[in-house]
Amino acid sequence: MMEDKLTIEARGLGNDYYNHKIFNFLEDLFDFYGFLSDSCCNTADGCLITGKYSVNSNIYSSVQGTVESIKILAYAGRLNDSFALTRKYEDAVYVDLYTNILLEQDEQRIVNLEEDIRNIWNDSIVRKWTLQGKKLWKSNELQKIKNTIKRVDSTLGTLLEKVWKKSDNRGQCNNNVHYNSWENFAINDYCYLQGSNKGVSFLNELYDIILNILVIHFSYTYIQKFPIFGSSDYVNCLDVGIRPEKDSQYWVASIVQDIFDKYIKKEYREIADYLIDNGVMNLE
Repeated sequence: MMEDKLTIEARGLGNDYYNHKIFNFLEDLFDFYGFLSDSCCNTADGCLITGKYSVNSNIYSSVQGTVESIKILAYAGRLNDSFALTRKYEDAVYVDLYTNILLEQDEQRIVNLEEDIRNIWNDSIVRKWTLQGKKLWKSNELQKIKNTIKRVDSTLGTLLEKVWKKSDNRGQCNNNVHYNSWENFAINDYCYLQGSNKGVSFLNELYDIILNILVIHFSYTYIQKFPIFGSSDYVNCLDVGIRPEKDSQYWVASIVQDIFDKYIKKEYREIADYLIDNGVMNLE
């Protein structure tokens, strides 16, 4: 858990700024990604390909750190840096979803027992990325990567198309990465935010962008890797020799349900209904 109050002092940006919903949202995201990182430690995902116990655990822990940094910088009135790091958060989501697809393809080749594993290792993009520092994709291939992710579930991809196009998320974040206007500099100055009274408006925009990224990440992860969303009740009962409750292997963790209720179901009801109807777990 992040500290309830950040140690950095308030900088006169007003109650509406410091009480903005984005701060509780980022707190929830911090806990959510911490949970996913811990949950992946039980799956040994990608171990056969990379030799690392859990590739995704490290990815989620890194994302958790990015979320924490966004919150600290936003609270400090450094909104240009917050938008720039949100671009990094979006990139991390694409990396996670794309590596899941590639690892599944590699592992299916192993299961088929038709190839020498050394050939699979030599071909594996994720193995080269993990162990040799090679890029997952070229800079001009991002749209191709997005299309690959969308094909994981074509119906979900159609529903999420509204989210991908809802706002120019990447464009706005890129503007802050590359300083495409004077104001991109200015919003990193809390004195400018204080004098212009634009802080809350920018927090609204930042909130919407992060929410759009979350709904994409949550939805595809639930379809791709639903076991990591599970509650620990079933395994805990087995560990102590107690008979688990019926169907408890399908329960989702309370933090997953909480994120789903507060942000996915509330803001994207059509997508929430699809996940409820088409997932393996008992998401409600």
